[in-house]
Amino acid sequence: MTTGWYPNIMQQTMIRAQTKLEFAWGLATRMAEAINDASPAAKQMLGEIWTYAELTRAAIRSAEADAFEYGNGVWFPNGGPLAALRAALPTWFPRVAEIITLLGSHNLLAAPTHSQLDDPTLRPLIGRYLRGAKDIGAEDRAQIFRLAWDFVGSALASRNELYERFYLASGARNYQLANAIAPKECAQKLVDGILGKSGDASSERSDQRKQKLNLVIESLR
Repeated sequence: MTTGWYPNIMQQTMIRAQTKLEFAWGLATRMAEAINDASPAAKQMLGEIWTYAELTRAAIRSAEADAFEYGNGVWFPNGGPLAALRAALPTWFPRVAEIITLLGSHNLLAAPTHSQLDDPTLRPLIGRYLRGAKDIGAEDRAQIFRLAWDFVGSALASRNELYERFYLASGARNYQLANAIAPKECAQKLVDGILGKSGDASSERSDQRKQKLNLVIESLR
């Protein structure tokens, strides 16, 4: 059962990553709405975050749908999609932080504090000049951009980015591991087909590939 650590821990931690990416997309969308940023550049960046979240969700579902029985009623998720995510997320998360920073711009620094909002002298000015677009009030706008600052600009955010860049090794190392465990039979069969060569992979080999994706990585960590 020691070899079951990888697929099981990856399932729960990738669910964490998917939730975090979906939160980032929701936050970025709120930021754009607060300042009425409907520019093509903003839409493109929002779509980029959504794409990361959706690919992560699809990979988790794929790993669960292709789960296999290890023995004695013990089931493991397919580690292939999870290994791919493990390699990609150290690049995706810093990019998400960059997008939120770009969308936030100076608003990340200009959001008033609670004490400023409670100041009877400043509050009328804040309500007039720092309100959001449409019916978004100054306090709601401030909350959105303060939350964004916590996510990308604070000391905690810096520690979080470092965590994501090197979680369970760096992205570069995990791409190397992914290449080492990736089953190559299907890809090579496609090449062989173009070259006029023949060959088939047996169901037994297919089962071995699944176990390889889940278990061999333990010896490579």
